[in-house]
Amino acid sequence: METEQCCITIFLGLIVCLTQIAAVPYKDCGSTGGKVNAVIVKGCETSDVCKLQRGTNVSIEVDFTSMEGSDKATSVVHGIIGGISVPFHLSNPDACTGCNLDCPLVNGKNYQFITSLTVLKEYPLIRLVVKWELQDANSHDIFCIELPAQIVD
Repeated sequence: METEQCCITIFLGLIVCLTQIAAVPYKDCGSTGGKVNAVIVKGCETSDVCKLQRGTNVSIEVDFTSMEGSDKATSVVHGIIGGISVPFHLSNPDACTGCNLDCPLVNGKNYQFITSLTVLKEYPLIRLVVKWELQDANSHDIFCIELPAQIVD
């Protein structure tokens, strides 16, 4: 019985460690309608700066808890380069369609926002901060995160 409890404790500890390793360092930049629990960017699990390879699609997951109800959720993305915010065009900014969200969002419910970001070959090889906002119908941030990134070949 004692050995079984010890194994369960070790197993749970490993899960917590792996979850922490897989999360990307991010900065909350003003989430008011939700609480960000974790950010996962495929391929960026072990780096302080997320390397975004040109000509690829990068998978992004934001686990969050909604702190308000909202019928609408829209993605707004900017690249911050040298302190200047440059808007990034998304082919589908409607987060309620194709991003694993079940809209309307419900207060107190946990969600996994899953999408991908296309890194075009035309992008310059630079360091930047990716600012991703999920906004409600009134353009208030449900969540706002900033991720340090570098565009690479």
